[in-house]
Formats: sequence, structure tokens, C-alpha cells
Amino acid sequence: MRYTRDVYEFAPAAEPEGATTDMHYTKLGLTGLDVSVAGLGCGGNSRLGLGRGKSDADAVRLVQAARDLGVTFFDTAEVYATEHILGTAFT
Repeated sequence: MRYTRDVYEFAPAAEPEGATTDMHYTKLGLTGLDVSVAGLGCGGNSRLGLGRGKSDADAVRLVQAARDLGVTFFDTAEVYATEHILGTAFT
């Protein structure tokens, strides 16, 4: 599934020449868990767009888009105040 600006404004409109949408995975330290090499940071200035005036629904769509692209590594913490977004996106 591809997301373009007309569907979801956080994603690029076109893939670079020769790009692939296949996600790559790696082991997370010594845990043995497989996680995507691309992760989604849920904090920082943007906080999934919430820090830039986006709605909870926009943030949920962003997390779902990342999940649909194969992201399994989501960096979150209580201090980011975005855990409810991930809970909604994954239910």
C-alpha cells in the first residue's frame, strides 16, 4: 500500500527511482526480537504531528501508515504523551 500526499500528507508523493517498499528487519539487541530497521519516533517536537497542530485522527493514520509499510519499531515513552495514539492505531 502506498500513501501519497492526496491520501496522507506526511508521506512523499513518489518513490525515488529504483526504490523498494520491502521492509528490512534485524534482531533487537540480545532480545531475539525481530524489528524493522526503520522505526517511527513518537516524541520530539512533532509528537506524531500533535505538536504541529494535527489531530489525534491524523496521528493515528500516520502510525497505521507506518505499520502498513512494515514498521514494527515504535519509539515511545510516557513523557511523549502519544501512547494513546499507538493504542488506538493498533486496536
